[in-house]
Amino acid sequence: MDIMEKKCSKCGEVKDIGEFGKDKTGKNGHAAQCKICRCNHEKKQRKTPQRQQKIKEWIENNKESIALKSKQYRELNIEKITVRAKEYYQEIKNTDKYKKQKKI
Repeated sequence: MDIMEKKCSKCGEVKDIGEFGKDKTGKNGHAAQCKICRCNHEKKQRKTPQRQQKIKEWIENNKESIALKSKQYRELNIEKITVRAKEYYQEIKNTDKYKKQKKI
């Protein structure tokens, strides 16, 4: 095993060092799990009731900050948002679901 390769502690595969995220606490400055395994682990964690509860609490405690950031983003990116909305409308306007909602 070369210094440019590392074995993932989760899947056990030997992969290029670029497949691992940075981690200052690791021996070689990289995480023990490859990016794919870490991503899969995080996806599972996000669905747990405990994580969902923490997210709800954070949103509840930071409503003003979230609203302010959203407003700032809209002000800075109004053209981009408008273009995206128009493109979305063009994609969905002929779908059955849209026609049912609008009762066309």
